[in-house]
Amino acid sequence: MVAGDTEGKAETTRRVEWSGVGVNLRSAHPEVAAIAAAVDEVLSVPSYRERAQELQAEVAAAPGVAALEQMTLELVAARGAAA
Repeated sequence: MVAGDTEGKAETTRRVEWSGVGVNLRSAHPEVAAIAAAVDEVLSVPSYRERAQELQAEVAAAPGVAALEQMTLELVAARGAAA
């Protein structure tokens, strides 16, 4: 579950909700009952865990920073060839 609407929190809470890994409480100051309900939902609805595991696998399979140089060189080369 996520909450907040200052700094980058609004964007982050929407991404958590959109990705299916958590509940957006849509409040900077959620009530205790809302927090408890969100915790119960996340722990009892299998899709939250499944989606989190899918994202975990995607992140683990991503090339990360190690591939950034190669991708940059390929983009620069492609742009140079198009010019």
